[in-house]
Amino acid sequence: MKYIQFTKKENEIMDILWKHDIAMSANNIKLASKNLSINTIQQTLQKLLEIKYIKVAGIGQNKKAITRLYRPVISEAQYVNSFIGEDTRAKISLLCASVFY
Repeated sequence: MKYIQFTKKENEIMDILWKHDIAMSANNIKLASKNLSINTIQQTLQKLLEIKYIKVAGIGQNKKAITRLYRPVISEAQYVNSFIGEDTRAKISLLCASVFY
């Protein structure tokens, strides 16, 4: 499957979700991000939901508020692999095989 390339903000949020092995709220993502505002995170999460790169994995509680928990639908490897052509994939396989043998 071919995926569309992430914007800088989408990439930062997806990196955070990929690095954590738990479903995360927008607030959790804010705490893990370097400089994203909560509004930017929420808008970006909505876009990632629309293009089906993430899903709502459950409901959590943040202090007194109920919040959605998000989890990636695609892995980082699937995403990166979608941008690599068949010829490049074959070259990488040959290179890896020669390194291990």
